[in-house]
Amino acid sequence: MKLIFSFLLALFYTFTNAQTLEETIDWLNTKKSDVISVESYHLPKNSTNTILFSFTKIRIDNSNGGYTSIGFDSINDFRINETNESPALYIVSSYIHEGLPLYIKMNFPTIELRDRFKKAFSHIVNLKGNEMVTSLSSEKKDMLEWLNSRSIDIFEGENKLRLLYNDVGIKKYFLKSTDSILINWSKIKSISYNVYGENKKYYVFNVKSSDSITGNSEVIKFYVYSGVAESYGEILKDLAISNGAQLINEDLF
Repeated sequence: MKLIFSFLLALFYTFTNAQTLEETIDWLNTKKSDVISVESYHLPKNSTNTILFSFTKIRIDNSNGGYTSIGFDSINDFRINETNESPALYIVSSYIHEGLPLYIKMNFPTIELRDRFKKAFSHIVNLKGNEMVTSLSSEKKDMLEWLNSRSIDIFEGENKLRLLYNDVGIKKYFLKSTDSILINWSKIKSISYNVYGENKKYYVFNVKSSDSITGNSEVIKFYVYSGVAESYGEILKDLAISNGAQLINEDLF
């Protein structure tokens, strides 16, 4: 009898969650007409882009046959912009393509609607049991994963800048280019970041290395979206110091 009860309880739990997923997908597909626009790295914002939610994935298509698809079980991060102008939500995948996490960006008429969509997506990934990236972990692998997942928040001019963080250090390169800069963690002497521009949407970062023996130095410069810049800078410094970097005292003289 106890075995039968356990089986029925498990069956009820599975059924309840399946219904909850179905209700959430129905809600998303019903409310999607309220979304202003959708886009991805491969599909620029266009009024003809369409979005579809199924039990397994999110997919956007354009009129030329192009599409971007993200499986719900691959989502490991959400990113929102904090401005009142054109509130946006980024659904970010753990899948890396051309040095960037695969993502879908949704633009909303209000912050309230954006937050309701984020809550719906969060519910789905909880049902799927996804492991989300976090900026709160002090584990090295988690900090590296978080920094690499922020690739969609960095840029340098119009170039397709890529930053790769690993156990060795920071590598800066450009898509489809052979030029690159690699700075070992232990060689970093300075990590500075400040608000850039009048609109204050970005911070400019400078990571500088120096070799006391050879006198050689390298600089990696890039810009980070202001919504994550402070966390980005703190994690970058923590990683450098924990890997042997001896940062200079910026206020020494």
